Amino acid sequence: MSAQVLSSHKQWRNLREEEYEEREPIVTICVAAICAKSSTIIAMADRMLTGGLVQYQPARSKIIPITNSITAMLSGEDIALAVELIEEVKARVRASIDANPNEWFSVKATADTWRDVYVERLVRNAETSCLARYGLTIETFITKQSEFAPSFLAKLTDELDSFTIPKTEVIFAGLDTVGSGAHLYIARSADIQCQDAAGYAAIGIGAFHARSQFISSNHLASDPREKALYTTYVAKKRAEIAPGVGKDTDTYVIEALGGGSELKVELIEICRSEYEKSEKHIAGHNKKTFSKVAEKFDAALKPIATLPATQQVAIERIEKPVATPAVLPTPLPAKDVGA
Repeated sequence: MSAQVLSSHKQWRNLREEEYEEREPIVTICVAAICAKSSTIIAMADRMLTGGLVQYQPARSKIIPITNSITAMLSGEDIALAVELIEEVKARVRASIDANPNEWFSVKATADTWRDVYVERLVRNAETSCLARYGLTIETFITKQSEFAPSFLAKLTDELDSFTIPKTEVIFAGLDTVGSGAHLYIARSADIQCQDAAGYAAIGIGAFHARSQFISSNHLASDPREKALYTTYVAKKRAEIAPGVGKDTDTYVIEALGGGSELKVELIEICRSEYEKSEKHIAGHNKKTFSKVAEKFDAALKPIATLPATQQVAIERIEKPVATPAVLPTPLPAKDVGA
């Protein structure tokens, strides 16, 4: 019944990405990529948390393993709420695995479990905030509507329509026995979107910067692990340009069923070192390019600089329509006189 009530209120409908973009952005970055012919997941996240005017980087990671093959990456207006909901997801996944140990729990089923948990919390909080003071529940609100005065019913409906809980974004990344093996899902509150076709996922205020790196690198799910690792690292570094994205980086890799673990520090150090070398090389090359362009600018503008300064109204250029040549009919072939 809760899902039926939820779908009847426009404010509770699944939120698409463009609706999120209209709101205050979530200050963080979480990125994940599929690679090695869809057999491996590489994930990275910052640690920055924002509370009012205070930003800090705690020791706790935003990458939270659900199973040894599936992990979640958290972002939200209320990170404490996101963690609480993820813990409930973990409990339900654990119960399902205990009940069916021979059935591998899928990444999609994990994302769907998140949606159920989020919807249940939304309905429960709405019930507490909007209905409990009148001795009503969601069930009684539906069954007793005919008894309410129209103005009272309209008031409660408006309150339910406008009720929200803090928005959240979660990446679910992992391996299972479904399809290609590696899967990525983004959960924006109760809306679940599969990112397998793209081969990467990014959430938080730095997501646009990170996505641009994956796009410019022509990232594919078939890319070798070394290319995907460096691309993901650079995507995270690019995201640090955005306000509220921290420089501390947590990493996670899933290379096989049951094979999730943190990436070795030496691999990240190699990425960091090579990234810094690359940035210095690009900066030096750009400086030389700017000098060459400046010389051409000076040469091009010198004749103009010698002219006397005069002021006049710009004349609008009117494009004349190009005359279209008349198309003459194709002459018919001459008939043979003797025919």
